[in-house]
Amino acid sequence: MDRHPSSHIIELRAFLFLDFLIF
Repeated sequence: MDRHPSSHIIELRAFLFLDFLIF
């Protein structure tokens, strides 16, 4: 189990942000 779930949240937010910019 990861002890830094926030890192995954940051990755998801960055991915969605990039997708929004591309769209």
